[in-house]
Amino acid sequence: MPGVIFNGVKREGKSFRGFTIQQIEIFLTVAKHLNYTKAAKELYISQPAISSWIMKMEDSLGVKLFRRRSRGVDLTPEGLELYTKLEHVYQRFRVSVNMIMRDMIKMPKFDIGCLNSIDIVKLTCDMIDRFHCHNKNVDVYYEMFNYQELRQKLICSELDAIVTLYFDVKNQANIHSKVIGSLSNYFFFPKAWGKDGGDIASLLDGKIMILEINNGERHAVDICRSFGFEPAYITHVNSYLEITKAIAEGDCFTIGGRDLAKDSHFMPALSSLPREGFKEEIAVAWYEKNENPWLERFLELL
Repeated sequence: MPGVIFNGVKREGKSFRGFTIQQIEIFLTVAKHLNYTKAAKELYISQPAISSWIMKMEDSLGVKLFRRRSRGVDLTPEGLELYTKLEHVYQRFRVSVNMIMRDMIKMPKFDIGCLNSIDIVKLTCDMIDRFHCHNKNVDVYYEMFNYQELRQKLICSELDAIVTLYFDVKNQANIHSKVIGSLSNYFFFPKAWGKDGGDIASLLDGKIMILEINNGERHAVDICRSFGFEPAYITHVNSYLEITKAIAEGDCFTIGGRDLAKDSHFMPALSSLPREGFKEEIAVAWYEKNENPWLERFLELL
């Protein structure tokens, strides 16, 4: 009998025919808000339509993706697994479509990429506002990427400038950078390991560290050593949601800004230290072989 293999378990039922982009967008929006009404408002469709689409997805997969609560819904373990896998893929798809459409615009363009961090996004928006104030005829676009994507798109001239953590771009061949600010980072770990205010070294020494992608490992270890401890080893995943999920399950710790867990379903299970945080430098970086004539104008405003 046909079935669906989901999260390692075979679900008997209808053959899975795949999802449409609309279904994926609806699912991710409900998962973000954990509320059908708010999702419907954001997507400009009716709440009954949202419910109908989710029911079709659940019927197709043979599993429940959400369970109702007093004010909204919660993700089931299967729903969370699906969200973790789809969210990153959907965002990259959306960015790619936007980039393709912008290439059809016949006007000067300037593209900036940045990390998904409140402090970094704010600095990026401030720079964009200053640049656009002096160059209103230029179409300025910015999007958020991870470390590896930022560096790759910069070298391939898909981005004219990037805003990221300084350690990620310093001493990189053919990439110039300038420090423009800093942010506060913290160690995030399971509450079960100890309460806020404990000794960092005794809590985290010999524990597994988890990072978003395979980058910055040496820098992360140096930070740990500066606090007097050494991680057992470092593992990597593709998204912040997967990081907070792993921490909430008691497996590991990570380094990140306060906004790392702001939208996470697992925030109640996380603790962070030190209370005041520690500083990480933020930099603007650009590829020396970039030929966009507006790059020089942008750098003059730094």
